[in-house]
Amino acid sequence: MNNLAKFICFSFISFLFFSKASAQDYSITIGTEFPYQHYLGFNLKVKDLDISLRTGILTDPYSDILIDALSIYDYPEEILDLLKATYEFGWMNSIGVYKRFGKRKQWYVGPEFKIDYLNAETTPVEIFETLYEDARVRNLEIIDENTTDIDFGLTTFAFGIRVGRTFQLVKDNPRHLLNAEFAIYRYISINSKVTVDGNNSGIVDAITDELLWQDFFGPYGQFPVLGISYTYLFSKKK
Repeated sequence: MNNLAKFICFSFISFLFFSKASAQDYSITIGTEFPYQHYLGFNLKVKDLDISLRTGILTDPYSDILIDALSIYDYPEEILDLLKATYEFGWMNSIGVYKRFGKRKQWYVGPEFKIDYLNAETTPVEIFETLYEDARVRNLEIIDENTTDIDFGLTTFAFGIRVGRTFQLVKDNPRHLLNAEFAIYRYISINSKVTVDGNNSGIVDAITDELLWQDFFGPYGQFPVLGISYTYLFSKKK
């Protein structure tokens, strides 16, 4: 959580500094991405490039849709149970740079980097008893008959590409915009944090990462989203 907070704070401060230092258009966006998140975005225009910082949450009903979708994949039941618990809620974040094109620069496309923090509200001990049949964990004696409380957090890192089109909502007022988007991502890394009765072990975290990547994020780590959003343009360069 600390690394994620530092990442977001640094990105936001950098964004504000760049926005103030440059005489460019800037805007704010409110949107939703199905079935992924509801978000708030801060955008800066530099010539034909848009720079965007987004932060949002994964919650109902999208979390329910994602949890149902996880069931279609073929992987161990204990992995499925853990992922279902993890995707109940999340704090989702991204930074993207998009190139504008088209006659009126209404289209845009570009790369995006995502870093999301997911946290299981409840993590049954039985999930990890099965997951940690690995001899390396058994030898650590982390989980035993006296274990009563397990907290699980997962930070995911993904890289993707986004394409979208902007529509001007009011004919004589370019400040009000509607955006329709499609994006596809690929997970590139994950970072687990397993706390057992208040104690955390880096070895357990590393083995959890290995198991989750091997059974899910590696083979099934691509995901698409559809988005729609409203943008208000605060300044218009003359």
